[in-house]
Amino acid sequence: MRSRSLVRRAALPATLLALLAAGFSAPAAEAGLLPRPAVEQDFNGDRYPDVVMATPYAAGVTVMYGSAFGVSPSRSDTLTDPDNPEYPIANYFGETVTSGDLDGDGYSDLVVTARTAPVGERDWGVVRIYWGGPRGLDYGHTSISSPDAGAASAFFAVDTVVGDFDGDGRQQLAVLGYEALYVYDDGFSRSGPSGVRIITDGLGDFAQDAEGLVAGDFGGRGYDDLVVHGSTVPGDTGRNWLLSYPGGPGGTSRTAVDFYETDHVIGSAAVADLDRDGDDDLVTGQPTAHSDNPGYYGRVAIHYGQPGGLTEAAPTYIDRDTPGIPEVYYRNDSFAASVAAGDITGDGYPDLAVGAPDTEIGEDWAGQVLLIPGSPSGPTGADTVAITQETPRVPDASETRDEFGADVALLNTDLDRTPELIISAPGEGIGDVPVSSEHGAVSVVRWSRLTDTVRGGTLFDATDFGLPLEDVQFGKVLAD
Repeated sequence: MRSRSLVRRAALPATLLALLAAGFSAPAAEAGLLPRPAVEQDFNGDRYPDVVMATPYAAGVTVMYGSAFGVSPSRSDTLTDPDNPEYPIANYFGETVTSGDLDGDGYSDLVVTARTAPVGERDWGVVRIYWGGPRGLDYGHTSISSPDAGAASAFFAVDTVVGDFDGDGRQQLAVLGYEALYVYDDGFSRSGPSGVRIITDGLGDFAQDAEGLVAGDFGGRGYDDLVVHGSTVPGDTGRNWLLSYPGGPGGTSRTAVDFYETDHVIGSAAVADLDRDGDDDLVTGQPTAHSDNPGYYGRVAIHYGQPGGLTEAAPTYIDRDTPGIPEVYYRNDSFAASVAAGDITGDGYPDLAVGAPDTEIGEDWAGQVLLIPGSPSGPTGADTVAITQETPRVPDASETRDEFGADVALLNTDLDRTPELIISAPGEGIGDVPVSSEHGAVSVVRWSRLTDTVRGGTLFDATDFGLPLEDVQFGKVLAD
């Protein structure tokens, strides 16, 4: 499974949320800095986070705008690939999605990759930025392709992330290609970027193909670092690696820190300050990893940030053998194929949502999501709760090949102080259809902090947005 980028989303303090709800607007941190969004992934500026569901194999990218009542198809937009609106799989439009305020107007912008979109006579890949504003994502888009016409431009748009890499309070876009990493300068406007730095060029740093990109302030210095992950044998076992490119006053360093290697595929990543020590922490999912118990597959690896950034210190692992993690009968369940972080339990410490989409729940590959609570020492596995489509008040039912948990996100779309758990099930069949149907659906699951149980949920499929119901794996990719 291809990796996806998950950008740090720091929770707002309760006092600030109360001020924002009352209509208070915080002043700029210092003169000359452009406003930043009060809430990340808020494309229309109403302070409610929005849900992004991408369908790279057909329907494009669908956005449901948050509100005091949560999300609804009645408040949504669907974006299609301008190069090929009828068949976006041709360009893998929406294979990765992220967001950030690139033009500094106070509205989040949506960044969508089209990895094989044509540029000239070659399929080099394109990144499209859809601009936010009071009407949401209704302000057109800007497309960028590789600034390098050489060989390193191949598959320019593998992944993207937004962060503040030079600590000046403005957000910047980083783009990962198979063989190069690019960071765009401050001052990105709707007419295009103001400049770009090629951080690395060629295979020297990457060993072979790069596959994913995340950002976080792993040293607590006020600068976001970039972390690239990839493998020597893409999509298979081999030398899988993590490289860190530290941020600083001059921007992203061109000197990489090679801090981790594993024989197992790194399939997902998330960033959060799990132990609240001021340093962001990196969470990766390794769905092919073998545990000490023969037959169990998949693990979470937590790399805790340090004052100097990420180091070669051994990560903390959580797998099906960890005390507190529910056991399963069918062990090859792709545990940690997806990961997300957010404080859903309300104790002030980020929790982990971990997808295991191949878990057998009466049926093969039905899927499961594990909610692993946080603590002052980070998530340990204790008191983990398993959520499936058989869990009371979770919509629909567990069926063969649903792949419930293929992607996960945590977003507080109604600002009720408890994030919703957004869960992708790309193999979900809608209606009375053959088991092989892959229409796809996304569940928005609401959590009760009083009872530590699911209190409700809603399932959305393509027909809810006026899109054709086809075997397209609707909502396969989520952004948070």
